Amino acid sequence: MNRPDDGFSEKALAQRDPAVSIAAPDQPAPDNSAARNWEQRLSGWIFTNDPRQRIRLGQTALANAIMAGCVMLLHAGADVNSPEHRWVWPWTIAALGGMLAVFAAIRSGINQQWRDPSLAMFQMLYAVAIAAGGYVLAGPVRSAALPILAVILMFGMFGLSVRQVVAVGVYAAVMFGAASFYWIRRDAGDPAVLTFEKVNFGMLLLMLMGVCILTSRLAGMRERSKRQKAALEAALEQNRMLATQDALTGCLNRRAMTERLGQAMALAARFGTPCSVIMIDLDHFKHVNDAYGHAAGDEVLRTVAELARAQLRDVDALGRWGGEEFLVLLPATSAQDAIACAERLQKKLAEVRFPNIAEDLHLSFSAGVAAIGRDDGVATLIDRADRAMYQAKQAGRARVVPAEG
Repeated sequence: MNRPDDGFSEKALAQRDPAVSIAAPDQPAPDNSAARNWEQRLSGWIFTNDPRQRIRLGQTALANAIMAGCVMLLHAGADVNSPEHRWVWPWTIAALGGMLAVFAAIRSGINQQWRDPSLAMFQMLYAVAIAAGGYVLAGPVRSAALPILAVILMFGMFGLSVRQVVAVGVYAAVMFGAASFYWIRRDAGDPAVLTFEKVNFGMLLLMLMGVCILTSRLAGMRERSKRQKAALEAALEQNRMLATQDALTGCLNRRAMTERLGQAMALAARFGTPCSVIMIDLDHFKHVNDAYGHAAGDEVLRTVAELARAQLRDVDALGRWGGEEFLVLLPATSAQDAIACAERLQKKLAEVRFPNIAEDLHLSFSAGVAAIGRDDGVATLIDRADRAMYQAKQAGRARVVPAEG
């Protein structure tokens, strides 16, 4: 059934309103890469490309913006006829110059040589001093310095310790106390000024106590968060170990060993390097379990694993393949070198004694060695090593047999 034209085709839309015309599919989209590259270069030039330095510079830039706003408010509200007005411009230079100097110090990178690379404590002390100076110069609108001080202290709540915030609070109380005392002395005899300053200073003390309490709670939350993060990381590491390691011997388990072998074979194929495996089976291990118990068997397996790890390189891998079988992965190793490695392990194991089990207990193993072939996959390589190991068993045990092919 044919549908009537309801006017919503692309052509109809273009005729009705050319402004909403849909671009042809083959019309190239505008290339904004040059503008984006320019923005990235400018951002990198201002804030650097170091992630940590960028965060510090961003915070300092925000503090500079707040300071610039405070300067403009002071210029707008200061009494031009007051004797303090002559100090407004020197105060402005000190306020903006100091914060810009901090930005320049962080941008240059010299801050990374100091104990506090963010210069948080210095910035706060300097900003409190500037705010106290602004309180003196602002005249009738000086109460506006108190919320500005609150903003300054909030910066410290998230970056400083409780002790540091308390120190800044005491410092702020002293600085603003001196500023209030200046106004009380300046307008001595005026009870309204005395009341005004008492109220302001009381508000200041309440604000400082509140900031200290909140900082303490935030510090507790941060500490709990750190502990929870550490516990989570430990749990994830434990899960990773359970998923990849044999609980008894600490070797890689069969699944993890298979993955490791696949990766090693892929690298060997890519770079044309040799790669070999050794399949090890402990001789007469069932007799150890039957004669001395499974706890003794567990000790034997742990000892063999520790011995093998001590003889292998960091790039090698040892996995418990099952029961009393171990698989050794030797990247960048030829079959001849792998045979030499297996024989060295044989010799070391023959020297081991088990006084906790039996003085006369001696161990040996049968091993099959296979080097990666052109058409080998993980399964075929392991199968070749496994068949060579069984040939060693049939030949009388305690020997190393190379795989065919």
